[in-house]
Amino acid sequence: MTETSPETSADVPEPRKRSVRPKTLARTRTILETAHDVFAERGYEGASISEIARRVGIAEGTIYKHFDSKKDLLGQVLVRYYDGLIVEIEANLPHITGFHEKLRYIFGFHLQNLLTNAGISKVFLREARSHDDYFESIILDVNRRYTGITQAIVQDAITRGEVRADFPVRLVRYLVFGTLEHVAWRAMSGRGRIDVPAIADALTDALVRGMAPPAAAEPDPACGLLDRLEAAIARIEAQPAHK
Repeated sequence: MTETSPETSADVPEPRKRSVRPKTLARTRTILETAHDVFAERGYEGASISEIARRVGIAEGTIYKHFDSKKDLLGQVLVRYYDGLIVEIEANLPHITGFHEKLRYIFGFHLQNLLTNAGISKVFLREARSHDDYFESIILDVNRRYTGITQAIVQDAITRGEVRADFPVRLVRYLVFGTLEHVAWRAMSGRGRIDVPAIADALTDALVRGMAPPAAAEPDPACGLLDRLEAAIARIEAQPAHK
């Protein structure tokens, strides 16, 4: 009996890679676009898979071939939405010079998108972010990537000496986006109007001044406050997600 040598990789046919059909990709995209509109119009609780399916022109069960659940569908809608914002910001930032101007652009961009896309913004702020599993979700991940752009700008300014070295960069997420969302909420609910450029200017000026390195000879009364704020943030982020 003659022994046979193991087949080389060249002798073994490669397994055929499973590719997603263009028709399936197109269907998934249509479902996401339609679900975005329905969630924006009716909120998460008011939206139904049956209405989304009806608008797409497919059976309700077909949606579950693409998404595990209504919550999964919302998560994918929000990830797609934020990914689009990230792409736009990253395309525009290289054409903007200066720390102050970069911040002003992002603050105005964020505030304007809250107002222009008020429906889906309210779903994120009022419903998606309040879910018990938010801190373990893909929505949190994409939101951190989105806010992380601003944090990276501040970190770069620290490296260049434009921002105090002891400034807690994580604080930016709470100071900036929390403030803008609070300011926008009344207008998002149709109860008033706001001046986006004026608010972006005011917030940028306040933040840049507050982050500026102190004069070498002057005592810095903000140091203790910054330390306490950073400690508070660390405690918040260390809290386990609710089950």
